[in-house]
Amino acid sequence: MVDQIYLLTESIVLSCCNLKRYEKLLVISDWSCFEIGRAFHCASEKRCKEAMLVLVSPDKFDDSTAEPGIELLSKFDVIIVTSAAPVAHSAARQTAVQSGCRIIYITSISPEIFLHTMNVDWRLLNARTRRVATRLIATHKIHITTPLGTDISFEIIPETVSAFDGRIGLRGTYGFLPSGFVSAIPVAGSANGTVAVDGTCSIVNNLQTEPLFFHVKNGEIIAFEEHSQSKILHNSFVSSKADMKVLSELSIGTSELNHLWEDCTLDRMTHGTIYFSFGGSKIKKEPARLEQSWFKVLFRNATVFVDGRLWFKDGVID
Repeated sequence: MVDQIYLLTESIVLSCCNLKRYEKLLVISDWSCFEIGRAFHCASEKRCKEAMLVLVSPDKFDDSTAEPGIELLSKFDVIIVTSAAPVAHSAARQTAVQSGCRIIYITSISPEIFLHTMNVDWRLLNARTRRVATRLIATHKIHITTPLGTDISFEIIPETVSAFDGRIGLRGTYGFLPSGFVSAIPVAGSANGTVAVDGTCSIVNNLQTEPLFFHVKNGEIIAFEEHSQSKILHNSFVSSKADMKVLSELSIGTSELNHLWEDCTLDRMTHGTIYFSFGGSKIKKEPARLEQSWFKVLFRNATVFVDGRLWFKDGVID
């Protein structure tokens, strides 16, 4: 497994980071991802001016505590963060923009998942992701249906379309791996219809055997249909401090991955899947995956129409 991880990190360093000989690279890792962090360090040290590996305890990956290595960020050109925990690091991203470094987050991951999700053709992924982004930028209204019963329409804000193709090559930018999706923010209050979830949900599990149905009106969830985990859903919405009913993000998966891990962060990249995030601000310029309290759902086999014209059918993007 170690050799396989090393080969994949070599590809990522060259294809995603665009690491140059004169640059300095910092790898920040927790113990659970030590193999991945060490592989990145080994793959980089002969390809750049300097490579450093810093191991950090898991609690340091929490935004409520001191962010790992933040005082070092301005001294490096590329930062790679590997962690089994979800990480946001808003201050670290701000530091990257200010200092001109590039940050790649590889989080909520294990060595096994790393092997499965990183073995991709980055050039093909980049091309497909850019095609999807170009189409969404030119879109005013989107209509999504599935054989299971999803039938929902809404408008999107073209300037919020973001492509996540795994490449972080520009100064002062950041991104996430695994990658392979395009996101957009819906126009507030424009969504109406029904959503049938047969993929992944951030609150309830096993939706492939018992799908979840709910209804959206004027951009907000108005009702859930009866489900065996209805009580869990109800309690989650009642206890949440955020408004979890507002449709705040759409994303379309562009990777060739075809396996669902029941993890919204990973599954949203599966080819042709539709991902919705509900809650928080109605206008947001960063992907909803950074917010842990939001209600997130993913469904498959979608047929998508843009401005009244068929775009792709049954979850297969040309």
